Amino acid sequence: NVRGGWRVVNVKTEQLCRIHLTSEPATAGLQVHKDGCAAPISRIEAWTFDNGDVVLHGGGGDVILRLAGDRNHLAGSSAKGDRFDLTR
Repeated sequence: NVRGGWRVVNVKTEQLCRIHLTSEPATAGLQVHKDGCAAPISRIEAWTFDNGDVVLHGGGGDVILRLAGDRNHLAGSSAKGDRFDLTR
């Protein structure tokens, strides 16, 4: 289960913020709450599963990040190639 709080780090800039993956419905999946996040993480509004990956979406359903891993560590890249690590 990947729901709950995550610490998000931009691998290149080492910028840190927190997100919370909820079970509350959103337009493009389930709601994501953010705290102290810069773009592109600040644009995330929803999350879904796709072929085992966790996919983080913007308000219009566009894919912001596609993440792979397990319930304690996720990693992936933005459309611009920025790498992100998420840990509990």
